[in-house]
Amino acid sequence: MIALNFLDKDLIPFSGKETVKEAKSILEKYILNELPLLNHKKLKGIITKSDLHNYSDNVKISELPVELFESVGPQCHFFEIWSRIVESHLSCIPVVNDHDDYMGCIRQQTLLQFYGQSFALTEPGCIVVLSQRRLDYSLSKIAAIVEEEDCIILSSFVTETSDKGTILITIKLNCLEAQGILNSFERYGLEIVDVFSEEAFSDVLKERFNMLMNYLNL
Repeated sequence: MIALNFLDKDLIPFSGKETVKEAKSILEKYILNELPLLNHKKLKGIITKSDLHNYSDNVKISELPVELFESVGPQCHFFEIWSRIVESHLSCIPVVNDHDDYMGCIRQQTLLQFYGQSFALTEPGCIVVLSQRRLDYSLSKIAAIVEEEDCIILSSFVTETSDKGTILITIKLNCLEAQGILNSFERYGLEIVDVFSEEAFSDVLKERFNMLMNYLNL
């Protein structure tokens, strides 16, 4: 699966005409921490919640200084998109072509839902993302830690980070409560990047259902 398959057509990027107050409301509506800002059809940068808190409500967001965050190309594979979005702690990531034309945006939750359904069938559980030096990586050791807590790894994959000596290890566990496993990971020196519970998948469906109901009520 490539980036074009994950585009969320419901997400409308900032045009720059919005005020800070309007931008806050849009992020709250989409349940996101950031959203791309366009200059015509070109990606100018990303506006985050923290950016907005530094300005009064009536300021136009086109006046805010922005920096260009991570983006991916339309043919970028799922594994690379996942690595970029997790490493940068983004709730969404823009997709641009070779000419920097904005093509759409991908939610973190969309990737979570795809991973949960595709790489471990429909088994309930949680997803844990770990960071470790490549030289120290051993899936058998990680599996042993998990199994000590009466849990098993349903699926896993490894992706590179911007630091070529470090990797991200994403595992799906068959348990909903993983605090004991997380504590063990920390004792063994494994860095926990993020944890996603089963509720993360259902929240996507609930959110889209509510948006549909609001639309129909109009």
